[in-house]
Amino acid sequence: MALDTVVDYLAQARVLLQDKTYPPRYPDTELVEALNLAMMEARRLRPDLYLGLATTLSTVPSIGSTDPMGSIDVQYRVPLLYYMVGHALMRDEEENNENKALSYKQRFTGMLLSPVAL
Repeated sequence: MALDTVVDYLAQARVLLQDKTYPPRYPDTELVEALNLAMMEARRLRPDLYLGLATTLSTVPSIGSTDPMGSIDVQYRVPLLYYMVGHALMRDEEENNENKALSYKQRFTGMLLSPVAL
């Protein structure tokens, strides 16, 4: 799981969401929107992660693009994925999904803000 491209994020999000049907339950556009929100939230919580990077990196370009995600440090790519999944689950009306959504979003925040063990 490299999470180098937007397509990688979509594929991994679908695994965690168990979204393997066609047509997909969560459209690509909604998942990309969730990834954009994850990038903006990460920038709010950890602006230091974006030092020296292009100011446009707070949003993800088209689904087929391969460039921008490689600029994000590898250790912070999984938290972005967790935010995506949590955001997607929030739209569901099932009670269990609300708890799952909160859990994924808490993992995102915890992983971004926890100090690195030396």
